Amino acid sequence: MNHYFKVNHNRLTLSKTTMTRRILRSTSQRDRDNDNTNAPQTRAGQQKTSSKRKRDINENDALNASKPPLAKRKKHVKASTKAHDRDSDHDLFSIDLKGDEDGTVPIFDSCDVIREKIDDHLSETGVTKAQFLRNIARAAYPNNVPTIQTKQLNDFMRWAGATTGNSNRVFYAAYVYFEKKRISEGKSKSEHRKKMEKQWAHQGGMSRELCQYYWCRDGVELYEDEVGVRRSVKDRRT
Repeated sequence: MNHYFKVNHNRLTLSKTTMTRRILRSTSQRDRDNDNTNAPQTRAGQQKTSSKRKRDINENDALNASKPPLAKRKKHVKASTKAHDRDSDHDLFSIDLKGDEDGTVPIFDSCDVIREKIDDHLSETGVTKAQFLRNIARAAYPNNVPTIQTKQLNDFMRWAGATTGNSNRVFYAAYVYFEKKRISEGKSKSEHRKKMEKQWAHQGGMSRELCQYYWCRDGVELYEDEVGVRRSVKDRRT
């Protein structure tokens, strides 16, 4: 009788062991099935994410390609401005004035007016002083272009008076340059220009010689009018 219960106990133990093994086997199989099921989904998700990233990159590349870099746009504008200046210079330098061949073009502008024109030209165009000096030298001396120094320009611009600076090379060269510029743009003569012609035409234009000395009586004061003519105080009162 005791032996019978022992055998039954062994059977019960074996049965529990078998059930445990089956449970473990079933759990392991389920885990493998889950792994096999999730693996394709993970790869599909990765492929989807990668495809979206590539699409975003391609769209950004296409957008950037449609917009030229900022530096290139600035350079293009600058090149266009230079091209326009070259066209204007070509029209200006192609004009011939009487006296161009030997540097004796008659001058019908005062030194003060030329100084105003230089100031306006430099501020409006933004051209450098060095380039401006090269331009006026080329316009005034087409056969033998000289070098005009910046100091000559600075000295001329510092002075004041209708004839003060008339012997400076900048005065003659700038006058010829602005006269050719006026003709190339089709502009009419100013009132000051007409007054200068009336006063200096019989002398071949304003003198480019150094200021002269004048003798006068005691108590008489001389002054210079806007066209460069010296008059006495008595003349000014009449």
